[in-house]
Amino acid sequence: MRIEGEAARRFLCERLGLAGAHWADASPLPRLGMVQVDTIRIAGGRNHELALAARADVPTRGFDREVYGSGLFVEQHYPVHLVRAASRRRFMEGMAHRATRFRIAGMSDVEVAALEETVLDHIRANGPAKARDFESVRVPGGFDTLKATTIALERLYLAGRLQIAGRSHAFERLFDLTERLHPDDEAPVGPLPLDAEAIADHARFALDVLKLATPDALVDRVQHHAGPWRSDARKERLRAQTRAALDRIGAVPVEVVIDGEAVEHLVLADDLEALRAAAEGDAPALDEPMRIVPPLDNLLFDRRRFERLFGRRFLFEAYKPKRERSFYFAMPLIHRAAFAGIVDLRLVEGRRLMVERLEAVPWTERAALRAALHRLARLVGAERVSAHPRIDGAMRKAVIGRVEGGGG
Repeated sequence: MRIEGEAARRFLCERLGLAGAHWADASPLPRLGMVQVDTIRIAGGRNHELALAARADVPTRGFDREVYGSGLFVEQHYPVHLVRAASRRRFMEGMAHRATRFRIAGMSDVEVAALEETVLDHIRANGPAKARDFESVRVPGGFDTLKATTIALERLYLAGRLQIAGRSHAFERLFDLTERLHPDDEAPVGPLPLDAEAIADHARFALDVLKLATPDALVDRVQHHAGPWRSDARKERLRAQTRAALDRIGAVPVEVVIDGEAVEHLVLADDLEALRAAAEGDAPALDEPMRIVPPLDNLLFDRRRFERLFGRRFLFEAYKPKRERSFYFAMPLIHRAAFAGIVDLRLVEGRRLMVERLEAVPWTERAALRAALHRLARLVGAERVSAHPRIDGAMRKAVIGRVEGGGG
């Protein structure tokens, strides 16, 4: 099958919930497979909360209730992701591989085991707990020192005996017993091998997350999910075994034509009908809403793909020195499955959504941009949208103003 880049963009945005009407609630979110969690709060929400806001009419402060509380996702490691609950088991196996690497300095194996049982007994008796609920000696760990109980929590989590039940108001992890959250599951026993079956499972999940991927991008994602720290997850091995698993997982090759060049991609057979519909369907509706996409969104999991399909290189510059960056929390604007610009936003005193920087392509519709900014402001609880004086005067005038229904 061969499709044009425009159809590929449309398919990708539709499958990722970034085209068409906004969802009424968060219930379709599991079709993304996973959402990346990030602690940075800059525009009135964290990355995962803004990812929900780009898709659904749900206030960002309702994220925990919609996702953790409903069981749509469970939180898993490396990096921190919310993973579709049905995929939890395979990720538990990958984490068990890491558990033995966490040591508690100055403690024997017997003392560590006793400490872990103390932590488990506390959670068993009192319910979900966060690290600061425990008092213990501090030992080397993290950037300086950590409490021994904090490392014990991490070990128990990686071993599959604890799970993340949610997050506190301060975004601290709440640990609860796996046997209580998932009573039908057994924790994995020790590190498990990354065999052909595991690689096939990771490959199918990775393609389900990416939706559309080159063979190399799929291998990168398989390594990312399996754990790049593993000695049995070397790229050469994964490339061969992922290729061998393509038929088994239902991966179908597709040529995407970009600037006259055909580039091989893969999609799942289950998505072929949606791909054909994107290629043969009508043009997007004129009133389709613009999306403000956070920097660690699923759309940007493969940044080379984003540049190839959308014609814009994306950089996450938050950790660069201020003098070296163009944006801080840069968020692409996607409208009718095309790149419409990039924006940097900041919530000021919890009441104003400030447009710090804005680069818009010539065809960007000001009315659509205003609607997107005011909608996000409403979802993060802001009352007004304002703009930095550096923003072009006509554009600034077009987007600023009081938010209808904001501040709630």
